[in-house]
Parts: sequence; structure tokens; C-alpha cells
Amino acid sequence: MRKVILFVTVLSIALACSTQSADNAKTEVNKTAVATTSAELEIRGMTCEVGCKKLIEKNIRKMAGVTKFEIDFKHNSAYLEYDSSITDAEKVKEMINSINNGTYSATVLDVSKL
Repeated sequence: MRKVILFVTVLSIALACSTQSADNAKTEVNKTAVATTSAELEIRGMTCEVGCKKLIEKNIRKMAGVTKFEIDFKHNSAYLEYDSSITDAEKVKEMINSINNGTYSATVLDVSKL
């Protein structure tokens, strides 16, 4: 029974990561926005760098006003630059928290003017 539970757990994690990594193409950030603010975020719930990290980056980079977004998978952190006349760190946090049915949990740690 333990082997079955272990197998199902491993399979679930593998499938979650592989389905999220289906689109590995780089997503360009918004070129019309001008970065005026930066933020540091903590992101919990990522299980793999190939799927989870890429999925979050792809979705956030599509957001209006985001000019730079990079995740440091090893430290569960992200660096964000954005045009504060278009968006803010709280909106980015909410977007992260909504990706993949709430799998990830983001917290804004610091916000600074550039």
C-alpha cells in the first residue's frame, strides 16, 4: 500500500510539472511600460524549476506594466520591476496566487522606487 501511495504522489508531482512546462518559449516582457518601481517577493509552492518557475514567469511577464520578472528558484524569491502607473506588486502577488488553482503562495517582501 505504501508503494502505491508513493507512486501516486510521485506521479502527481511529475505530471503537474510536465503539464506546466508545455510552453517553454520565452515570453517577452511589456516593452511599452517604463519601470518606476521594483519589488522583492517570496513564492512558496514551487516543486520544480522547469515547470513551476517557467509557468509563473510566463504569466507575470504577460501582465501589463511588468518590465522585468525573474524567479530565484533555490531561494523561493522573485525580483520584479514594473510601471507603477499601470500595475503594482499586490496585483502581481494576486496573479501568482491564482496560477494553477492557487498552488503557489506569494508574499510581497519589499517595494522600492527606482
